[in-house]
Amino acid sequence: MNETLKMYPKQHNDVASRVIDEEAIILTPNTGILHTLNPVGTRIWELANGKRTVSDIIQRIKTEFDADEKRIGEDVVDFIESLIHKKMMLLNEKS
Repeated sequence: MNETLKMYPKQHNDVASRVIDEEAIILTPNTGILHTLNPVGTRIWELANGKRTVSDIIQRIKTEFDADEKRIGEDVVDFIESLIHKKMMLLNEKS
């Protein structure tokens, strides 16, 4: 997990997304699946612009949402890894 914290997540170029009423709607063209994210997932999606590390995103989520610090860190990493697995997000070593 420590190495992941230093990486820069970025929305995959092949996906199409819109945010409507604090919910991201994301289409993955390779599968044709439409994904809907809750407000916390949407905020992570918005922050993943390739210029912030995973650690930076965790800090922002901690500031914006009231939840256990350790759990937020684990949940953000798990969520980003899930989006990478679904080819919705990329993880880079540099911004």
